[in-house]
Amino acid sequence: MNAMIVNLNRACRKHANRSPRCTRSPHPIRGDALARACLATAATVVVLADYNERQHADALSAVNCLLARQANAGARIVAELLDPAQRPFLDAAGADDVVGIGEVGGYLLAEAAIGNMQARQLLATVAATAARPVVMAA
Repeated sequence: MNAMIVNLNRACRKHANRSPRCTRSPHPIRGDALARACLATAATVVVLADYNERQHADALSAVNCLLARQANAGARIVAELLDPAQRPFLDAAGADDVVGIGEVGGYLLAEAAIGNMQARQLLATVAATAARPVVMAA
């Protein structure tokens, strides 16, 4: 998967028929990809990590956070984190919320193992959702 920025607006004026807007980029997002994402009007931007860039995924996410913040100072930016040691860099890059995938998964696993019913229900929902195909705008 390439790095991705998701604009969670209901629709963007440029692409009124598409919601949400997903923009993929093999490197830090730039040029036409920035325009397609309609970042200037986004209320919320989700920056997903590039799983192919094992060593530099969080650095690329930090750059994408900086670019999203520059394009829209008022947007809420949520960034995916792969290496918990890199959290300070995503915070410094302007992410409002940082979601450590390993941290969340580990927490849910532990809670489900000790019998937390809400954790079990959440895991069941995720499993059911994962079985359905996800369709994203190109």
